[in-house]
Amino acid sequence: MYNIRQLTQADMTGASTVQKTIDKGGDKGQTVTVDYYVITSEMLGSANVTKMGYVANSNPARNYPIFLTLNGTETEFQLGKTGMFEFHDETWQDVNVPTEEEIATVSLSEVKVPAGFNFCLDYCYSV
Repeated sequence: MYNIRQLTQADMTGASTVQKTIDKGGDKGQTVTVDYYVITSEMLGSANVTKMGYVANSNPARNYPIFLTLNGTETEFQLGKTGMFEFHDETWQDVNVPTEEEIATVSLSEVKVPAGFNFCLDYCYSV
């Protein structure tokens, strides 16, 4: 069974923040220091997030990456023109062994999103 939840900037009251120095819009050489909300697994309600989608609801917010801690490693993701990012478990099959299917999963423990912008974070987790 899965639960579906959503967080927005309105849910960030009391959330901790960190400062990150980033390449604005992915342009090397143009760095800015930005406050980021830290969304922990406790805020998400689970450490078993199996699917997540993020949408930056304004054009300026698309210039700022998000940071996900996946499998214990923090990784930066640029949003691009759409302002959206998504991941979910994937079922795959080795073409050499057509009867066996594998499921590729990631373990999300923390999300960092730029503060001061409207956003929507939708996610599913197993219960």
